[in-house]
Amino acid sequence: MMKCLNWLQRVLLLAGLGVAGAAQAEDIDIFVGSAGADSGLPNIIFVLDNTSNWSRQSQQWPGGLTQGQSEVRAIKRALAGLVDKVNVGLVEFTTEGNANQDGGYVRFNLQQLTAASYAQLSNTLVDGSGSIYQNIEAPVEKRSANTPYGNLMYDVYNYLSGRAQSFSGGGTPASKADTGGYSSQYGVFRSPLTSNSMCSNTYVIFIGNPNSSGPTADSAANSAALRALYAEVGGTPDGLAGSTGSAPLPIPEFSRTDVTEPSTTLGFSSQCYTDAAVDSCTAAESTGTGLCVGQTNCSCSITTKSTNTSGCITSGNQNQRTARLAVLQGGGTTTTIEPTDGVDSSSGRAWNFDDWAKFLHDYGVPVSYTDAEGEVQQQRVNVITYAIDVFNRQQNEDHTGLMLSASEGVGGGRYFAARSEDAIVEAIGNALSDILSTSSTFAAVTLPLSATNRAQQENQVFIGMFRPDKEALPRWFGNLKRYQITLFNGRPELADANRKQAINPLSGFATECAESFWTEDSGDYWSGLSITPPPRSQCVDESNTNSVWSDSPDGPFVEKGGVAQVTRRSDLDARTLFTVGASGLTALTSSHVDQALLDYIIGTEPGAGEKMPAAEESETGEEQDVGGRPSIHGDVIHSRPLTINYGGSTGIFVYYGSNDGLFRSVRAADGGEQWSLLAPEHVAKINRLYQNSPIVAFPNQDMTATPTPLPKDYFFDGSIGQIVTYGENNQVNSAYIYPSMRRGGRMVYGLNVTNPTSPTLLWRFGCPSLDNDTGCPTGFEGLGQSWSTPQGAFVADTSNAGAKKAVVVFGGGYDKCLDSDQAAYPCSSSAKGKGVYVLDAVSGVVLRGPTDLSTDAPVVAEVATVDMDFNGTVDFAYAADAAGGLYRVNFATLNADGSLTALAQSAWSITKIANTLDTTRRFLNRPTVAVLRDSVYVALGSGNRERPLESNYPYVSSVQDRFYAYVDLPGATQSGAVDLDGNQLANVSFSNVDANTSCNVAGPRGWYMNLNGRGEQIVNPAAIAGGQVLFNSYQPGGDKPGLCSRAPGIGKAYQRSLFTPSSCDRDTSTEIVGGGMPIPPIITTVPVTDADGNGEELVTVCIGCEGLKVNEIVPETDQTRQRIYWNTDIDR
Repeated sequence: MMKCLNWLQRVLLLAGLGVAGAAQAEDIDIFVGSAGADSGLPNIIFVLDNTSNWSRQSQQWPGGLTQGQSEVRAIKRALAGLVDKVNVGLVEFTTEGNANQDGGYVRFNLQQLTAASYAQLSNTLVDGSGSIYQNIEAPVEKRSANTPYGNLMYDVYNYLSGRAQSFSGGGTPASKADTGGYSSQYGVFRSPLTSNSMCSNTYVIFIGNPNSSGPTADSAANSAALRALYAEVGGTPDGLAGSTGSAPLPIPEFSRTDVTEPSTTLGFSSQCYTDAAVDSCTAAESTGTGLCVGQTNCSCSITTKSTNTSGCITSGNQNQRTARLAVLQGGGTTTTIEPTDGVDSSSGRAWNFDDWAKFLHDYGVPVSYTDAEGEVQQQRVNVITYAIDVFNRQQNEDHTGLMLSASEGVGGGRYFAARSEDAIVEAIGNALSDILSTSSTFAAVTLPLSATNRAQQENQVFIGMFRPDKEALPRWFGNLKRYQITLFNGRPELADANRKQAINPLSGFATECAESFWTEDSGDYWSGLSITPPPRSQCVDESNTNSVWSDSPDGPFVEKGGVAQVTRRSDLDARTLFTVGASGLTALTSSHVDQALLDYIIGTEPGAGEKMPAAEESETGEEQDVGGRPSIHGDVIHSRPLTINYGGSTGIFVYYGSNDGLFRSVRAADGGEQWSLLAPEHVAKINRLYQNSPIVAFPNQDMTATPTPLPKDYFFDGSIGQIVTYGENNQVNSAYIYPSMRRGGRMVYGLNVTNPTSPTLLWRFGCPSLDNDTGCPTGFEGLGQSWSTPQGAFVADTSNAGAKKAVVVFGGGYDKCLDSDQAAYPCSSSAKGKGVYVLDAVSGVVLRGPTDLSTDAPVVAEVATVDMDFNGTVDFAYAADAAGGLYRVNFATLNADGSLTALAQSAWSITKIANTLDTTRRFLNRPTVAVLRDSVYVALGSGNRERPLESNYPYVSSVQDRFYAYVDLPGATQSGAVDLDGNQLANVSFSNVDANTSCNVAGPRGWYMNLNGRGEQIVNPAAIAGGQVLFNSYQPGGDKPGLCSRAPGIGKAYQRSLFTPSSCDRDTSTEIVGGGMPIPPIITTVPVTDADGNGEELVTVCIGCEGLKVNEIVPETDQTRQRIYWNTDIDR
């Protein structure tokens, strides 16, 4: 099979020729370090429910058409702009034969949507004399209302796999079927999936019309067919129609309200109609001078007829007689439904629609191809189902629940409700946008999510983003965007500024039509800028009239919208840019960087090789300023946005670092930049971004290139600590923040942002150079790269009657020795980064340092603080080192009666409380802690996110990484460190349970579990909520089961009981949609509403437990237990 090579694959090809060199390994390698197949055009099959429910009068469908007519017109409209972008087919119910022959047939064979095929499809749908639209009431176009969906979905499977039709062709209307869809008319389908198209993603968009009495039960024969397919693949179905035993799929439950309204007679139709032509009457009265023009819920009715029979047929065959029909406004019964947040665990047994969708998604359809050796192979192609529920006056709760189950529940797609033709077009457009976005990501080198990327406050979710350059150039796009949480069908999900679902369930990132806060239409700003890949919107929502080159909607494009757009469109010459001078912060001028670089930083001038957008002409003929350079905002990779709510009219500010050199302060209200800071330590790196050279050194790259590739430069790439105090009016009294640099440097800054518009420098601490110790504070030359986010805290000052004293606590950081790609701990005793530092938060004076608080190895991760008696001062802090050691920093002693006694500063000490004796396990993530009476549960996992590839040691050496929950007893006397792999902690790894299984439960000092995947490791901190510990793992590579597979790595989400885990627990781990390096879980409680802004309620959710999917948290702990932390910190 021919495949297109992206830039990375070309690099790998050069490596195979023997010109590869070494490069520093980092976690970003995974985002450009795995090849992907060319996806081709996505396959989209519209499955149309052509039962008579598509013209049910009681729905009072608006616009004078039937639902079915609007549905086919909507398909035509939605596809108008997708010529040469998709493959499209159409499947419907058969309409001839006997009543039991309720399978499907191919109305339009799956094929590329060219200009010619679009015209042909339009004739089939709307335009031709034999079209569905023109013959909507003809018997050949529809079948009875009470038809189940099971055999229709069975024939979708049969069609895609090239098998016999469910009734050997019985019932297929020969005058309507597309012969191209059959190898034997009309008994055997011809699969449209070949070796040339099987790597395309395949989707079903199911358009359903509810029956008045709800879904019809499927037959035992349909269940037998599905059961047989499960047997072929070695699977077991859920409870199917006509079966007993296995539980059926749960159906979302809704409550129902019926309201009957009186009607008003507006008069009688101007023409005569038969009883069967009531829809034609309504259509005629809805146009011109008809009585329904300008009315809502207006239709003709056969219940009352005019006595004026002039021109009507009043004798002869009853079915041919005509009359002037009453035209009614209003009336009828309106059915509304509301989610109950429960599920129906029994009714689903009657319906197989969602079971077929699940099988198509989980197991797919078999397609044969010939491999490079000439052997016939079989690849299973998975199918994703979208569902569009079409109704107006009478939604059906069971039908809606079934459609939800088949799409969002088990089908992998999304559910849409549509009450008008425009709404159907929008629903189809949203589905197509999802599909196009997902299908195009295979060819793009994109990681639009920060590794530690979110801060949430007051239902404001901030996401830091970046996109690596496709050609490995050093100037990367980045952004900060704001979203919110909204209830959809009673479930919290991430939403955009318009309260529309923001996340594509197929990619795990933003939908094509999502519009983040602050984003505005910018015309053709992005046109002609030679950006690869071009940021051309694929939003096909008909209501979106903006240019495809506009910032709005920004969708999945990192560079569009958000803070980046607001900054580009601001008064650039008025930007407030700081650096550090002799007396603190000072304005950045050409005395700090030359003028060309200053103009580049400000954004008025482009970098080398960068195009500025063409100037626009105003109405007066003058050129208008179109804003700053496209790359004005750099990548946000590891810097977690920090929010501070100042209260009152000041509002919320967001602080974060980006790798264009700037540490930013942004107003949450409008996304505007308040000020930015360029550190003196970073000035020399700006020129490389301006020149966009040399390229970034990634693994397997040609290191003989000129100029020689170099590792990526970083700036304020670490996260930010804080100490904020509030007054009685909930406004800020003081606000201090502490940015760190990660690979960007060895410095920690202290900034006073009490006045967010006028920051001041408190202090700087650390070493100005990554390469030497020149300029280090005396005695602290051992400070490593500042990876450990400063943890702001208050301690009891025993020299001042126990008054609260503000401090920051952080680990010594990262040493380059850890870059060594070997399983055993690689560093010597001289490694930098060892020990824990405690600094005065205001003055920056070192109160205790690595000599007093020493560790055996670098402390890379953030330190976790504990206030055991909840009095506002920290009693203990927990730190982990890179060699697998776990430590407790003691600011107090825990007495036998449970009270705490604060220690003098000189008595602050450190105790090594536990360690893993396996030298291949690294602790590079912050411990997560929870207090339970006199115990502290310390949860953390081992791993090394800087080694993400199959070529790195965790995979090559098959390191056994683990997740631990250690129980520390601060008040107990302990002789030596506890062996985390010894008998005081129990192994509660998941096991195969049978009647003879002996279950392990937590030991006296906690538990651990193995990560069973080869190279599987913990790459970020855990979260604790409701008695559960939530954590994510990453596994490089992953299985490659077929021709079309790519291996971005596997992200997996785990949830275990913190207190009572067992090796007999069911493995509930979930593979995270989108794959790749997972983001860490964050727990928060926020006020949310539904999509209409109604019904505000508080919900506790986890974002990051399964990527950007929002999971509601329900406590499992006994409510009589003491409170524990709802830990919301993440890897900063």
